[in-house]
Amino acid sequence: MPSITATTSLRNYDVFLSFRGSDTRRNIVSFLYKELVRKNIRTFKDDKDLESGRMISLELARAIEQSKLAVVVISKKYAASTWCLEELVKIMDFVNKGSLTVIPVFHNVNPCHVRRQIGQVALQFKKHEKREDHEKVLSWRQALTTLANISGYCSCEREDESKMVDEIAERISMLIRTMKTRSNESNLASTDGHMESLLYSLDLNSKKRVRVVGITERGGNGREIAFFCSFRVGFM
Repeated sequence: MPSITATTSLRNYDVFLSFRGSDTRRNIVSFLYKELVRKNIRTFKDDKDLESGRMISLELARAIEQSKLAVVVISKKYAASTWCLEELVKIMDFVNKGSLTVIPVFHNVNPCHVRRQIGQVALQFKKHEKREDHEKVLSWRQALTTLANISGYCSCEREDESKMVDEIAERISMLIRTMKTRSNESNLASTDGHMESLLYSLDLNSKKRVRVVGITERGGNGREIAFFCSFRVGFM
């Protein structure tokens, strides 16, 4: 079953972890997941090692779509898994649409080998080309190349992997805070038009001294408080 750290919302997860379980589940992915949980970051981590499937499940596709960020941990065996590659294609599709931010992490692999599909990655793709449709293999190659061109983290360049995990978790935390701030600013901006309509209806230049106003809001998200504050300021 997938592991999650909080209840659902419009965006059910802050982070979706993509990884090859057989060579990362008990090391870097485990450490990163624990650090994200410690920071109260809602994280989807699939604990099932389904390597035989060619199509990712509806559950995983939905989890990717409902996440703000995706962390893709590319390890030595990642490109050998058709499951992981299909998952990556889905992730990069949302990244290209601008609805998802991705952070690549290269664990004991050279990013250049991933980008150019050489070395061990080339051998893995030779096997794919014998078994899979050409267009599908091409989509996997493109997804890997695009991912490897994005600035990320490489364990080969670090002496202390734990510090790298801390840096990744802190970067994720900062990105989420920034996203929430922008979302709140957008919500506040959306009240401006309502304020103009309200002030017009009140007709403040009228000689009538009494005004009765009813304000209702479906679902509480804090905007009614901001609206009240703006309304109060207008009479001060």
